[in-house]
Amino acid sequence: MVALTALSLVRAAPLTVSTDSSTYSPGATVTIIIRGSPGVTYGIEVRGPGGQIIALTQKTAGPDGVVTFQITLTSDSPTGTYTVYVAGGGEEATTTFTVAAAAAPAPAPVTVAPGAAAASALNTAKFRLAQLSKAIASLNASLAPLGLEGVLANASSALAALSAKLSEAEAKYSAGDYDAAYRLASEVSSECVKLLGQIFGAAVQALRGLVAKVSAASNDSLVLSLLSLANKSLDEVSPTYVDSSLASIDLACKLVMAASRLAGVADLEAKLGQLASQLNATVRELERLRSEADALRARASELEKERSSLSQRVSELSSALSAAQSRVDSLTAENQQLRGRVSQLEQRVADLERQVSTAYALAAALAAAGLAIGYFVAKRRAAK
Repeated sequence: MVALTALSLVRAAPLTVSTDSSTYSPGATVTIIIRGSPGVTYGIEVRGPGGQIIALTQKTAGPDGVVTFQITLTSDSPTGTYTVYVAGGGEEATTTFTVAAAAAPAPAPVTVAPGAAAASALNTAKFRLAQLSKAIASLNASLAPLGLEGVLANASSALAALSAKLSEAEAKYSAGDYDAAYRLASEVSSECVKLLGQIFGAAVQALRGLVAKVSAASNDSLVLSLLSLANKSLDEVSPTYVDSSLASIDLACKLVMAASRLAGVADLEAKLGQLASQLNATVRELERLRSEADALRARASELEKERSSLSQRVSELSSALSAAQSRVDSLTAENQQLRGRVSQLEQRVADLERQVSTAYALAAALAAAGLAIGYFVAKRRAAK
């Protein structure tokens, strides 16, 4: 981390490029001198008068920031102005040189057979398509950990369409239709280059947006240094240099990932403080609940004793109730017997009452008869 921070503070020297001469003859050796920053990898591209690529390579500057690169012109190199393009470390520079041939008969124009031209175009298209496929796969792998895999969501379908067009070009070539094959293959190459630029642009734009978002959310110096390095790495992305650009994007992704995780540490500490406070409150609540639980267990024990006592009392009362029920049943039976006896006695009393009434009536009659007899006896005595 210290090395990265130190690297981000190095002031890059202005990038310049020059050649050891301004004019060369066909077959001569051209020496290109680049003066830039130590340790920076520079992409070098040399184009001829018609825009054709003469040389394409990458070189890393030494401790003095200087890169020396040579190319040897062919004996039939076209005359005119050649352009040298250099890019790296977020900077670009160009220079030119001239190739002037000695007076000589102009070479006869080279005629390329249609079949050869179509075959060359097909090979170029295959190379471009393979390069595009590799770039899409690599970018998706780099962006996925940051949740940015959706940035290239449409790239796979576009790649499939280009593959289908290339298959059509190969079919035309096999059928001997070289003009159609050349046209289709050239379209595939052109569209691959265009799509390559688009996916690099989309990836860089998405990463810069994420860098801005993380920067706005953190004021940590180390986080900001990592994000600055990520931006510098993105500055080196160019569709012209596919492999180095993929490496730059992958490095930027890793730097943004590291910065995001580092930025999250402060938030994590705050959350840990909140969690610690919540934990203490939870512990206190747990202790209170434990006290209540102990009290409830003691009360439950008392209630269990009361329940046991009541259960025993219920058992005793059940026994007493059973005995009382038996006594009630016995008394009920005796009561019924007594009622029967009372009925009999009442019947007997009624009979005796009738007998007594009859006796009273008879006695009264006898008494009356006795009085009458006495009366008559007395009367007879009186008459004598």
